[in-house]
Order: sequence, then C-alpha cells, then structure tokens
Amino acid sequence: MPTCTVLFTSHRPETLPLAEAAMAGASCVVLEEPAHPQFQDMLAGRVADDDYLMAADYEFPAFARASLALYRRLHARGAALVQCDPYLDELLAIHEFFTSGGTPGDVDPDSLRGLVYAAERDWSAALLGFYAASGAEDFGEVVRSVQAFARADAARGRLRDALRARAAARLAEEYPDLTVEAGYIHAALPGALRRALPPDWALRLRWVLEPAARPLAGKRQVLGPGDVLTLLYTFRPGHRSPRADLLAARALVYIKILGKEEQEAAPGQYPHTRDEAACAALVANLPYADCAALYPRLRHLPKAHARALAEAYLRRGAGR
Repeated sequence: MPTCTVLFTSHRPETLPLAEAAMAGASCVVLEEPAHPQFQDMLAGRVADDDYLMAADYEFPAFARASLALYRRLHARGAALVQCDPYLDELLAIHEFFTSGGTPGDVDPDSLRGLVYAAERDWSAALLGFYAASGAEDFGEVVRSVQAFARADAARGRLRDALRARAAARLAEEYPDLTVEAGYIHAALPGALRRALPPDWALRLRWVLEPAARPLAGKRQVLGPGDVLTLLYTFRPGHRSPRADLLAARALVYIKILGKEEQEAAPGQYPHTRDEAACAALVANLPYADCAALYPRLRHLPKAHARALAEAYLRRGAGR
C-alpha cells in the first residue's frame, strides 16, 4: 500500500540523527522549506555550503548547515528531496512584489497571494500587538495579546498546512511513498493530507523526538503552554475558557525561562528537549495568580536569572 509518513520534528541540531534514521529508505522526502534556486546544485556538490546559505535567511544557522550534509547523504542513497512550502514561496514573492513597487491594493484578496498576504498581515499585527502589550500593567491585557497571537498563528498554520498538503499530494503520482517533514506544531497537516491524497494511500504519523521526549515528559513531544494553546486554536479557533487563560499566562513565564540559543549536540544528547521539558514541568505548577505575580519580575531579566527566580518562587510556594 502506498504510504505517506508525516515526521513531526523541530529545527534543532539534536533532531537530525533521529530524522535521518526515520527518513532512511524513503523514495521521496518532502522538506518543510521554500524553494532555493541552488538546491539541486547543492545536493550535487556544485555549490559550497557557505554560498548556498548566504542566498537565504535561516533562523537556525547551525541546524541549516547540518541539514545540508544530511540532505546530501539522503540524495546519495537515491532519495528524491523536494523543497515544499508554497506559503513561504508566496510570501517571498510578496516581498519582491512590494519591493518592486506593488501595493496592498494591487493584491487580489481571493487569489493565493491575497490569502497569504492576509494571513501574514494578521499574524504580524498580532505579534506587534503582543510586543506592545507585553509591558502593560494589566496582566489580563498581556494574556489577551498572547491569545490573539496564538489564534493568528493557528490560522496561518492551517493555511500553510493546506497548501503544503496539496503540493505534497501531487507528488503521489510519481513516488510510491512520501516522507513529509513538518514542525511539530503543524497538527492540521495530517487531516489536510488525508483529504488531498488518493484514497488508497495510508497515512502514518511519527514524532521524531519521541525517544527523547518520552523518558523526560512521558509524551511523544514536549509542548510548552504556548504550543498547547496554538494547537487548541488550530482546531477550535473561537475557543474561550479559563484553561485558555491559564495556558496563555503560563506561556508568558515559559518564554522568559526557556533557552533560545542553538546548542550543538552529539547523537543521543538532547539539550533543547531537556530544557523544554524542565521549563514545561516548572510552569505546569503555576496557577494564574502566580503567573501574574511572576511575569512582571521576570520580564526584563536574562534567561538564567529568570529561571532561578521562578524556581525559587515555586520552592517557597508563593501565592498558595
């Protein structure tokens, strides 16, 4: 039976050995990244890594560089690799359109460009709204800004997943199996693939970091409270509840104590996953009132100091 395997992963160096093992033997690997004009030349070794990376802006440079070596190994083993992220392709085209003199009024709202533009506009506005509200004295206002951003992020993700699913499904005519890479937050992708793939195709889901996450957190993937909130809005966009308020409040503490820097990791070492699991466990013990008390004190502290303060706060059992 032809099979499409969705590999949920993250853009951290520690994921790559596990991802490579999961991709072994795949006929076609569908990468979660926009098209790069030098991709095939890079795979063939005709373009140096530095030149290839210079032509695009990568949020995680160590991960990006290590990924190129992985791609070449997969290519050498006979796997087809396809860069597939139509949303990001269109977003890059929109940037070029505006740079060359185009205006929002020139964009057809019913076109693909219009859909991507509207989603990105709403996402950017919600992000700016969070930044503007993050220093507010009213903690409830900050919480609402987190929720607004999570809703916009979920809406953006649903569109991105739908576009990727349609593009990936077109590859089913050429390959007997597909391995689709996806960030772990893209929970709408499997349903979109199921609707887009031929009915005789099986769909299989794998969480690449499960071997690391299961011993640390008892789950197939470590999720921070902001991730949980985004997943909640992915399937229930209009949801409102005390639980959503608590998730947003905990997310504000979580993002202040979580390490952001890339960390190199030897095979079998998972520093990011360990940090995420520890931070998720810490904030899981915080009620809303304690988040409201802690956040103003953490807001301007560096990560290490914020983490120490939050741990000391919990040890004292403050607020309870």
